[in-house]
Amino acid sequence: MSNDQRAQAHNALKQAERAAKRGAIAEAERWSKIAERCAVAVEKLAATPSSELDAQAAEDEEIALRAEFMERLQRLADAQNEMDAWKKKSDAYKAAVAHAIRTNGPMPPPVPPWPYRGEEELTVLERIASGN
Repeated sequence: MSNDQRAQAHNALKQAERAAKRGAIAEAERWSKIAERCAVAVEKLAATPSSELDAQAAEDEEIALRAEFMERLQRLADAQNEMDAWKKKSDAYKAAVAHAIRTNGPMPPPVPPWPYRGEEELTVLERIASGN
């Protein structure tokens, strides 16, 4: 990043020189101020120990990983709850069908389809855990 700031400062100084040669004083001053801001940024970056930058980057990465992990855990819990609810409905449906057959009564309404069509429980949980 410091190389980028240095390049920007150098380019701003060139622009200021060109503007001054053309007699565009206001434009030259504007480019000079831009060059000064870039130079200050370069100095600040140079004065900041790389260990602090590395520590901040590591902390930012850790925060992002924790957030991603917590989101995956929440998705896993939601999926598990949804599957458990479906299993309860399915079990209740099977019991109601058995009761209807034994008593020659009316058949119950069908159970809703599995919420994860074409995927088994373990496959769904593995997919969510992997981040998909």
